[in-house]
Amino acid sequence: MCDLMCPEKEREFRSANGDLEIFERIDPDDRTKSNSDLCIKKYTRIVDNVTPDMVRTRDALATTASYLYGLLDDRPEVPFMLKSKFLWDRLRSVRQDLSLQAIVDGFAERTLEQMVRFAILSEHELCEETATVANPDGHNSHLNVEQLAKTLTSLRHMYDDRAARGVGTDRPGAEAEMFAYQLLLRIDSHGRYNVQRSEMLNDLRSARPAVLSLIHI
Repeated sequence: MCDLMCPEKEREFRSANGDLEIFERIDPDDRTKSNSDLCIKKYTRIVDNVTPDMVRTRDALATTASYLYGLLDDRPEVPFMLKSKFLWDRLRSVRQDLSLQAIVDGFAERTLEQMVRFAILSEHELCEETATVANPDGHNSHLNVEQLAKTLTSLRHMYDDRAARGVGTDRPGAEAEMFAYQLLLRIDSHGRYNVQRSEMLNDLRSARPAVLSLIHI
């Protein structure tokens, strides 16, 4: 298992290919030099032939998430747009590593809950800076909302699974908060992210009474 924020092989490969984001570089102008304190594993769709050294441990994932959120307060000269895009990709990679290990406990819940809150923050801050033909580097609301929805769905499965096993959660308020976000997401379509009104009704019908009792509908 990997105890670093980025597996060494990936860091070496991306350094050799000049594939380092500004937050990962020792010298902001040099895309080929990083170290284990700066480089963070990228998200990749290819998960075939995964070996243990490519997957981060719980501690490494916790360290990675904490470091990423810390970037929001650091580097005030860097626009929030750039920070949001970097975090969007690297947090997606954290979620992937959780999934690869089938981690569905309280640690995973808290990690995904923070991802949901960050996605909402990004949408609020950048919704008027949408990517267009004239501004291709703008905010991609469709992708952000799509990942928000997927993260909320993953959380819902975790909550329901733990409840079915009689484990439940020691933070019912957080579960109700996430369920409220899911309902709000169902109210209307968001750009190219389309929803059916029936989805919200299905959510309400399948929700546990203990969750519904904590939100006002």
